[in-house]
Amino acid sequence: MQKRSTVRNAALLIGQPLIINIIGIPATAYFIHTLGATGFGQWSVGTSLIAITAFLANLGLRPLFIRRVSQFPEQAAEATYIQLALRILLAIFAGFSALGMAALMGYSRTILICVAINAVGLLATTIASTLWDVMVGFQRFKAFASMGFAAGVIVTVVSVVSVFCGARVIGLSVAYLSGILTSLMLACVFVHRNLFPLGLKWNTGEIRKLLSETKFLGMELLMATIRDRSEQLLVPKLLGVAQFGYFSAGTILADRLRTVPDGLATSMFPGISKSYAEKTGDALDQVLQLMLLSLLACIPIAVLITVLANPIAHLLFRKNAEECQAIIQITIWSVVCLGIFLPMGYAIQAAGKSSEAARLGMAATIVSTMLTLILILQFGLKGACYSWVLRPAVSILFLLPCFMRTFPALFRRVPFGRILLCAVLMALPLLGAFHLQWPILLEILLGGTASLLVYGGMLLGTKVVNLSTLVSVFKRG
Repeated sequence: MQKRSTVRNAALLIGQPLIINIIGIPATAYFIHTLGATGFGQWSVGTSLIAITAFLANLGLRPLFIRRVSQFPEQAAEATYIQLALRILLAIFAGFSALGMAALMGYSRTILICVAINAVGLLATTIASTLWDVMVGFQRFKAFASMGFAAGVIVTVVSVVSVFCGARVIGLSVAYLSGILTSLMLACVFVHRNLFPLGLKWNTGEIRKLLSETKFLGMELLMATIRDRSEQLLVPKLLGVAQFGYFSAGTILADRLRTVPDGLATSMFPGISKSYAEKTGDALDQVLQLMLLSLLACIPIAVLITVLANPIAHLLFRKNAEECQAIIQITIWSVVCLGIFLPMGYAIQAAGKSSEAARLGMAATIVSTMLTLILILQFGLKGACYSWVLRPAVSILFLLPCFMRTFPALFRRVPFGRILLCAVLMALPLLGAFHLQWPILLEILLGGTASLLVYGGMLLGTKVVNLSTLVSVFKRG
């Protein structure tokens, strides 16, 4: 029953954003065609500056809050009231910080207005994400995924209609608020009706305690933000806003597909945390399952997107598609690194070693940020792509000793080589389909279907996946 529940929860958290992203790719292509590389670059700068300061609205509170809700559900209401009060204050500070950063960097009036609009969105997102954390703690994944799907459809439709009606960079930023506000409204209604009444509470003593507990996580988040967003700071200033437009478009898939390992880790985090706290002995097996599922999903994604990069790039850009293709083919492999790093990080935090993980994360950030700067200065746009993959790889190396001490011998039980072999072989039918000289969509459909069948067959044939285990997981009743 536990395995079946885990798979169902993971499917909900991963499937919803994947469907939205599939729907959103043509919409994004339309935005790029309409706004051009420079306009899309301006919009991307406006969103990235808010993303850089968004950590201030969190400061490492999320994992500790989810763990508390999952372990002590009777304390959830009181904890939520305090979390909301604290995170709202932090979100306001984060929004003003982004505006100040944009002004200091000398960006245009258009970008400044976009940042201000996105700051409002950050405040709404912060409130909604606090309520999402409550739902994750109570393992209400179906409601969580449904809200995300509804918000994704609404923001896609509203944004396309806005751009069609003549909205430019600022109008697109306003349109994106529709999805955030939809999520906020649905989250408020669900929590209020199904869990507990909503409210705010300012408890100075408790807030000081929370900030003290998260000081290492907050510092690690600061360093991680510098690490993860360094290209978004450096590329538009060093290479220009238009080049940043190409970079932002080319990294969309790598950025959005991180929802696959993140969704898996999020769905299993409460269970691992509870098992580790109760010392049931199941935590190691759950972490192994998480790592295996993550790699089974992430490696074939990277292989297939590498093969499909050419038609995707031509969908996004009529001119200079080759430049975008190279960005896609390099950065998509960051998903594989994240498929290892995120399960490691979530598992360590579930084991209560957040402070140690934070210190290791800060060290990894210093190294990867220095490498990012060197790569961009030396190789330009391609250097920024290489750094996108390098960041999670460096983090894996730094977390590895702590992870191995906490979950010894786990990696020896993960068949990395066989999974990679299955993923490489799955690409062959898709490559063969491109030589049929049929319409490109038909080639992708037939080749993709054949590839998935080959991948599934190879996983069973090489005994990476056991058929009897699959039957036991998905069997009803």
